[in-house]
Amino acid sequence: IAYDGIHSMILKQMFPQSQPIYAGYTAYRGVTHFDHSRVGNMWGESWGYGKRFGIAPLSHNRIYWFATYNSPENTIVPQEKRQATLLSKFEGWHHPVTELIGETDPIAILQHDIHEINPLSSWVDGRVALLGDSAHAMTPNLGQGACQAIEDAVVLGRTLKGNPDVKSALQHYQSQRMARANGVLKQSRLIGKVGQIENHIVADVRNWVAQHLPNRIAMKNLIDVVSYHI
Repeated sequence: IAYDGIHSMILKQMFPQSQPIYAGYTAYRGVTHFDHSRVGNMWGESWGYGKRFGIAPLSHNRIYWFATYNSPENTIVPQEKRQATLLSKFEGWHHPVTELIGETDPIAILQHDIHEINPLSSWVDGRVALLGDSAHAMTPNLGQGACQAIEDAVVLGRTLKGNPDVKSALQHYQSQRMARANGVLKQSRLIGKVGQIENHIVADVRNWVAQHLPNRIAMKNLIDVVSYHI
């Protein structure tokens, strides 16, 4: 069972043409102590022109935040310049975006380019199978990377326990998981593309549609992802 990530050596043996694909944007992450009452009702994710910023509560008055912006691949900012770079990129954004950036220890600000792989046509070759990011590395836009790996593991364990023939069990695992995981991968990719739109006219249309779309329609795809029963 190969679960060695997006750079999986087993994946490269099975599909030599499969390579990590840059999604077109880089991401920063940080955790800081920040009184939750200061956030008001600004929890969640905000979209700009080729930029996004997300805010999520943690225990003990800590906050996890992330920021993305469109950038050429491998444009990694030196650690000591990341805070200043972000403060410049998000200048003028709503409260508490710049406050969160400014109150985070600069040494604790992480940066990673976002990569994914194209959906595979198979996860199994005889008695060898892929699992997790080696099978379906996806962008983090739905928060489903690790979740899909857990779903893989549950189904794989169940099929191996219930079928003494390993090859047959692995084929069953693939049939139960591949369409689901590839579907989430594509949906996450689409959300990233929409969220990172840089053209002001197109982004303004996106924002208008998002504001006027009925909640039941806007939430349907997300509910289908998070309410899934294995």
